[in-house]
Amino acid sequence: MNVVTIRIYLRSTSFNFPSNSKKQINYSRPFDILFIKDQSLPWNKSTIFEEIESFGILAGEDNGNKVYVGRVIDKDGNFVPAKIIPALKSSFYVYNDEEEESDQFDFLDHCNDFHWVRSADANLDEAAEISGQCIGRGTYNGNVIVGRIDSSSKKLIGAYDGKAFELPSYDVLIYKSKGNKTL
Repeated sequence: MNVVTIRIYLRSTSFNFPSNSKKQINYSRPFDILFIKDQSLPWNKSTIFEEIESFGILAGEDNGNKVYVGRVIDKDGNFVPAKIIPALKSSFYVYNDEEEESDQFDFLDHCNDFHWVRSADANLDEAAEISGQCIGRGTYNGNVIVGRIDSSSKKLIGAYDGKAFELPSYDVLIYKSKGNKTL
């Protein structure tokens, strides 16, 4: 598999990443680093919504508001995909078949070559993941949702207007290296 997510637990709350960097990253909780084809991307925590709009991966729109790819820690302590809506200063995700809201989230930086690919054409081995869950987006009542792809049903699990649902047609977030011509 080309994408691996590793959860890191630190006793200390700061470290330099990468090790030769002068930039220090401070965390007070476990976090994941997304490793893709010998590259690693930390998820970015930000409450500066202009930063998300400048550097986040755009998924589409929800009622005229831009939607970005994010992740949250659910009530069980697991990282799960989420949609971030900067205009609402919040994120939304699925938990126990309902839509939950959180103002604590991370966004995935678009600094590398990510693309949305129709699920029928996607190679899930190249999909971006959060804790083993492939990230997808779909349309529900004309609005974009971000969610996880169920490994057994191959459907997108998302939420809108307080309820969770499955979508059979969706896009998968794929990493495409410069030399890869298969997508």
